Amino acid sequence: MLTTTISKKTDTHFAVKVDKILEFIKFADVNYFRIDGKMITIDANGNKYSSRGSFKKLEKIIPDYFIRVHSGFIVNVRTIKSINVAESLINMDDVIIPVSRSRKKQLLEICNVI
Repeated sequence: MLTTTISKKTDTHFAVKVDKILEFIKFADVNYFRIDGKMITIDANGNKYSSRGSFKKLEKIIPDYFIRVHSGFIVNVRTIKSINVAESLINMDDVIIPVSRSRKKQLLEICNVI
């Protein structure tokens, strides 16, 4: 079983403790964060890491190009492949992420939708 924790950020990366090893992950390499209960899954460069934590704490350390689009997801807007505006879904290559009605307008503004 993997035990992980997320440490404070630098400007470009953060550390995830996996067992007794710190893995340094560049924010730019993260596609999304997903929370399920108290476990956060980090999808970065095709790897998945799990960590105990909360989105409130996570939102304090992530750069401005991340946005919370749903109660369970924070996405890197730079890695979004497409947005189905009618269905309120984000395509992130390997996963489809829902967008809540209350966060849809903010997402579209950040993505500079014309």
